Amino acid sequence: MAGPLGTWWLWVPYLAFGVPLVAVDLRTTFLPTALWRLCLVAMLVGLVPVALTSPPLALGVGLGAAALGAFFYLAWRLGRGMGFGDVRLAVLVGAVAGTSGVMGVASAALLGTALGAVQALVRVALRRGTGAFAYGPALYAGPFAAQLVAATAG
Repeated sequence: MAGPLGTWWLWVPYLAFGVPLVAVDLRTTFLPTALWRLCLVAMLVGLVPVALTSPPLALGVGLGAAALGAFFYLAWRLGRGMGFGDVRLAVLVGAVAGTSGVMGVASAALLGTALGAVQALVRVALRRGTGAFAYGPALYAGPFAAQLVAATAG
C-alpha cells in the first residue's frame, strides 16, 4: 500500500484474515465473530512493531479504529438493516485506513459505503430483491479504494 513500509504489519493480517472473513459474508451475509477476532488479534500483534517504530502512526491506527467503529456503532444503533458484524469490521477497516491518517479513514469509509450503494443498486436493477445483502465486502474494500484514489490523484 502507499503508506510507510511499517504498515505492512497491519495490512498483511488484514488481507490474510479479512479476505476469508468477507468471503463468508458474501456467501452467507454473516461475518463470523471467531474469524474477526483472529484478524483483530493478528492486527494487534502487528501494531506492536508499528508502535515501537512510529508511535504517532500507531496512534493514528488506534484513532482510526475507534472513530470508524464508533461511527458504525451509532449507525447500527440508530438505523436498521446493518448487522453488528459490520460494526466489528469497521474497527478493522478504520485501523488499516488509519495508517494513511484522517483522510485515509474518511476516504475508506466514504468509498466503501459508495461501493455498497453501487452493489445495492445493481441488486435492484437485476431484480434480486431489496432484502439483506453482504455489505462487508464493500466496506472491506474501502481502504483499497482509498489507496488507489490517493495513488492516482498525485
